[in-house]
Amino acid sequence: MENGAVIACDDGIVEKLDPSRATLAACLLWHENRVKGSGFLRVRVDGLDATGQLAFIVKSLSSRMPGVTAILLDSLTIGGFNLVSPAGLSEATGLPVIVLYKRMPRTDRIIGAVMKHFPDYKLRLRVLRLLDNITVLHTRRGPLYSILWRLTPETALSIVESVQVWSRMPEPLRAAHYYASEISRILIRG
Repeated sequence: MENGAVIACDDGIVEKLDPSRATLAACLLWHENRVKGSGFLRVRVDGLDATGQLAFIVKSLSSRMPGVTAILLDSLTIGGFNLVSPAGLSEATGLPVIVLYKRMPRTDRIIGAVMKHFPDYKLRLRVLRLLDNITVLHTRRGPLYSILWRLTPETALSIVESVQVWSRMPEPLRAAHYYASEISRILIRG
């Protein structure tokens, strides 16, 4: 696959930045192995606002460059247990979603924690049940465990390998995590 544009989103330090907004996430527009645009947002730790917040930023970034092939996420969560719905994000943006994990998620532990600590656990379980449908992408740099929304494993593999540079995790996700973490550190220090 041609090295098309992707938008990668990840969170930084999960620590309360103020009473209502708790962690920072970065979304990077990535094309030809470079950052072409970025957006940052705060989401509530353990809240339910991540999907809407990410959709807003993704739409803004994707309007700057035609040909965005997918949204990359480093897990279904941003800011603790603030869940991102791949279906909701895809519907709001019109883009397919690739959720990646370096290791197979411990679904039983995740679901147990959600059921124990969240009164709205039934709502959260709708998204977490996607963990039952993990697809292994055997990339040239090693396996990645993925949840795919609106694209085939073959297409997802092609997209992921086109943006792998140094490790199994695609470079745009590594960069998004770095940016979000650094900005979080600045905001936490005040």
